[in-house]
Amino acid sequence: MSEPVYRPVTPDDVDFLWEMLVAAAAWDRPDSPFTTAEVRRIPDYAKYVEEWGRPGDHGIVAELDGETAGAAWLRRWNPETAAFGFVAADVPELIVGVREAHRGQGLGSALVRTLFDQARAQGIATVSLSVEKANPALRLYERMGFEVVRDDPAAYVMTIDLLAPTYS
Repeated sequence: MSEPVYRPVTPDDVDFLWEMLVAAAAWDRPDSPFTTAEVRRIPDYAKYVEEWGRPGDHGIVAELDGETAGAAWLRRWNPETAAFGFVAADVPELIVGVREAHRGQGLGSALVRTLFDQARAQGIATVSLSVEKANPALRLYERMGFEVVRDDPAAYVMTIDLLAPTYS
């Protein structure tokens, strides 16, 4: 894998965010009928991209050889609009998607670490996420230092303290 180039998400990347949301949601179904159009119609999923650019939205895109390969982004919620990984209004939720051709090569880890470096610089201390229990990304999140704060039937809600000395 060549060295990725990381850049901020721009309004021109919104369609790519939708694609990466599908990649994240259908991680175990490469031939899934779960399409961008379908995700846009499901409010619990659509909220992860709709109205991108709200205050508190922050994300990065990884490019390899000039092509978009993955994205990681943070969104904040309030109790009325809470998403799957909501824990508190001041804790943004992480969403990560990597194109199938680039999975298993460390790009997801690099995206998250790069985004977290930027988040810490902005004063963000804690980040949450929701991950299905069978998702191989769970091991990545555990290695990074995420801890389970809620055990739902099919998924964990996890948080990480970005200011902890054990964060890696």
